[in-house]
Amino acid sequence: MVSVKEISIVTTPQETLLKIYSSLRPIYAVCKAIGLNTVNITENGKLKPEKCSLYLNFGFYVTMYSLLTIYTLFSILSTNKSFVIANKYIFFTECCVMTTLMLVVVIFTFLFRKVQTKAFDLLSHIDVCFTKNGFSLPYKDLQRTNYIILSMIGVSLLLRLSLLLLTMHVDFIQQTALLFSATIKTFSKYQFVVFVLQLQARFTKINSIIRSFYKDSRLTKLVLNPAVRSIPERLYTLCRLHYKLASVLQKINAAFAVQLLVSIAVSLFDVLFQSYYLYYVATGKATVASVFMVMNPLVWLLDETIEVYWLVYACSSTCDQANETPTNLHELRNNYFEMDIETHVQTYSLQMLHQKVQFSVLGFFVVDYTLIYSIVGAVTTYLVIFIQFDQSSSVDNSSDGLNNSTLGLTETICGNG
Repeated sequence: MVSVKEISIVTTPQETLLKIYSSLRPIYAVCKAIGLNTVNITENGKLKPEKCSLYLNFGFYVTMYSLLTIYTLFSILSTNKSFVIANKYIFFTECCVMTTLMLVVVIFTFLFRKVQTKAFDLLSHIDVCFTKNGFSLPYKDLQRTNYIILSMIGVSLLLRLSLLLLTMHVDFIQQTALLFSATIKTFSKYQFVVFVLQLQARFTKINSIIRSFYKDSRLTKLVLNPAVRSIPERLYTLCRLHYKLASVLQKINAAFAVQLLVSIAVSLFDVLFQSYYLYYVATGKATVASVFMVMNPLVWLLDETIEVYWLVYACSSTCDQANETPTNLHELRNNYFEMDIETHVQTYSLQMLHQKVQFSVLGFFVVDYTLIYSIVGAVTTYLVIFIQFDQSSSVDNSSDGLNNSTLGLTETICGNG
């Protein structure tokens, strides 16, 4: 999704840090505005030291989101208004989950701010090594990808919240709380995704350079080619870069682990919630039905699917690129009859074997395509249970109504007798 492209070479950590942050700015600027980004970089490319203002900002966002949460939940419980589709208590549960997410994500982003800052610092030094060795990086392509994701998020949020307000009767403060909760849920995933795509581009670059050593070559030419002697040195540099990138990957995974766990759990709950009400409206159980009531759960389900897919795609493709490097090394070894290359390949491939790259969420599960199957399976299971429970409740209510009618008719007959 991100192509490798030549750009002007920069040679200092400050310059590379500015390039990195510039490519992330479309998403990270919005994250900063809603309290999710604690990385501060000066105009000359240095990481800002922590100041009192950082703690004041954190206190402001926690206080604001806490007040919005308390007001929203209290208003839902105390009101007698109809929420159109949703039962009041089920809608209360949905809002409780969404608004709690705001606090959890903001708090843990602040707590893990130093790990995230360290990841930025390490990545800037890695990029210096890339550029000093003549390996260019696709900063502009990464920035373009960020703008595409940001545009998609904007359209999605506008559409979802418009439909939500058309189908739910809530006041302005509750609308604000729902807006922030939906925005934070979305950006908590995409903030992680865009950084992972940075790593993906660098692993891809390493693999393309290794493949270029033997691509479109003939074995007879390779044996006599004096350029072969420089390959072990370049392999040393590339494999060291691979090791450092894997370290950055581990740090960024640790920095976002709790936020991802909560965000994925909320997405699972939201998919279940919207699926149930799609069934509820589609089967004619809602007292009032309209096109908007059908569109609302469909749009939310589509959006949740896209969010989870982007997360899974970024993590899975990055791991695939990182774990493909040993294969490329052995392919290189098979194209050269050089003992130096043979020794280097064996050493580096063994090192990478013991440093298998993957993203996990606090060890509970690995973020790859199996996550989608797990979510679909869990939602299907619980949805079937909810539907069966709903149908059994309807049968019980019908039986009670029939018994009451029969009893009333019997009493009337006896009274007349």
